[in-house]
Amino acid sequence: MQMLETLDLSWCKELQQFPDIQSNMDSLVTIDLSDTGIENIPPSVGRLRGLKFLNLTWCMNLVELPDLPSSIAILKAYGCDSLEIVRDLSDYKWLWKVSLQNCYKLIGGERVLLSMLEGNVAKDRFMSVLLSTVEPSSRIFTRLVTLQLPSNWYTDFSGVLIFLRYKHDWLSCGIDIIIKQETSTYDYSEESDEDSDECNYERVGYVPFNSLRHIPWLNPTYTKNILFQTDKGGLNVELVRSKNKIGNLNENTIDYSECWDEEDEDRKTFEIMYDSQSSNIRIVWRH
Repeated sequence: MQMLETLDLSWCKELQQFPDIQSNMDSLVTIDLSDTGIENIPPSVGRLRGLKFLNLTWCMNLVELPDLPSSIAILKAYGCDSLEIVRDLSDYKWLWKVSLQNCYKLIGGERVLLSMLEGNVAKDRFMSVLLSTVEPSSRIFTRLVTLQLPSNWYTDFSGVLIFLRYKHDWLSCGIDIIIKQETSTYDYSEESDEDSDECNYERVGYVPFNSLRHIPWLNPTYTKNILFQTDKGGLNVELVRSKNKIGNLNENTIDYSECWDEEDEDRKTFEIMYDSQSSNIRIVWRH
């Protein structure tokens, strides 16, 4: 019996039930049920221990996401108008990208990335969540953010959370974020707040410090603040404290081959570039 790696039933409007799990599905890596009439996902999907990518885009009748295979890496569920419940995602140690925009009944979407961060085994891995801004936020979003680094930032913090609010017409864009050293000559007068009334989408991303440790000036002796700047939308940035639960990668062998990132071979979600002349770091973030 031939083993399946991809199951694509997208655009089958008449499909209302998840297909029965067959013995030849054990090797499934990708399931695409986008734009179907599926109403629920049976617990048996948890038996697909090799599943990396589940696409439920525009499944308008889907109300709840059940327990998924522990191998899941990318979950797309945007445009699911009826979706109300997403379970705690802290048990999915390889999950790093989730799309939940246009799920207007979903409450507490921000906790999705926070629970991913709690359980993710690879603290050096980028994480990205796309949401709709259905709730008022106490955060202040501006084009330029100053992050104060404590003296123990290099050892006690694993990275930063970047909250980005932006307009609908920038949804598919790669958004640039510039990270630079704070200098006394920087002109703050050119920066302005983004009109939050025009921003209806939010990306929440985790950028690990280990991904930036090749930057010459961002080393343990750096004690100045760092600046985050974007030309689209508004930013808010927070430090992420290291947690024992995430684990010490020097003590535990991690198989990074499970950090699956093959959704689009030609376009990565995060790219980091360093300009040695300006000493600026450029992150291109394409969810």
